[in-house]
Amino acid sequence: MENPGNLGLISSLEQSAKPIAVLIGVSYGIGLMISNGYLASMGVIDFDLLRPKAVLSGLWFLAFFAVSVIAEESIQRSFKKRDIPITWRFGNALIAFCGAFLSYFLVLVLVHAGEHVNRALFLALTLGPLFMFLVAGTVVTQVQYAVREWRRRYKDQETGPAAAAFFLSHCMFSALAVIVFASLFTTHFYRFLPQEFGGGKSRPVQIAVSDKAAAVLRGMSVVTTGNTVEGPVDLIHETSEEIAFRSNGGKTIVLPRREILAIRIM
Repeated sequence: MENPGNLGLISSLEQSAKPIAVLIGVSYGIGLMISNGYLASMGVIDFDLLRPKAVLSGLWFLAFFAVSVIAEESIQRSFKKRDIPITWRFGNALIAFCGAFLSYFLVLVLVHAGEHVNRALFLALTLGPLFMFLVAGTVVTQVQYAVREWRRRYKDQETGPAAAAFFLSHCMFSALAVIVFASLFTTHFYRFLPQEFGGGKSRPVQIAVSDKAAAVLRGMSVVTTGNTVEGPVDLIHETSEEIAFRSNGGKTIVLPRREILAIRIM
């Protein structure tokens, strides 16, 4: 006969496992989209679905998005409080905004550590967090409007097609804002995050290929010394079947792994 205590423990574990499983599944799906979008921008297509690293990529995306959502909700709540002075409302909203901005700024500074500070990097570190917050806030606002419009349409049987048009427009703007946020996340963070942490940053390597691959590469104007591809060579992506790297001259090359003799991580 089963112990009631054990049954309660199993039930509790099952209840705890469900949200974790959902989080992992959502993170994996988002990570695949972010990774595939970034690789596609570099001319690489990968249909392999078995990529555990995508979970980390998705978790980073959700963490970035959650920061803005929490700050946006705090700002909205601050302005809805009528029982406190207006200066306090602005102060609370400013604290929430600065918290989100500084969170983004510090993370971006960490992933860009060691890079030469120039105008482009300065703008990325300052305007990047601002745009990401504004776009995520747009998503929150548009979703709230869409939900409000849906409820109004559901409760009011006489509501005409105009409500449906408003609802669809809010959904469209929400989807567009999510795409823009994903693009900002990729260009300002993901492509600078090392691959071992779920990012897409390329790694400098030295690659030795087979005689057959060396001859093919030379025919494609890729410089080789013997069987070694001339540097700089940046490893972009690798699977069990092939590797993708960017050679001198900025060419993206995809080679079957069987044609690779050795890879030296620099």
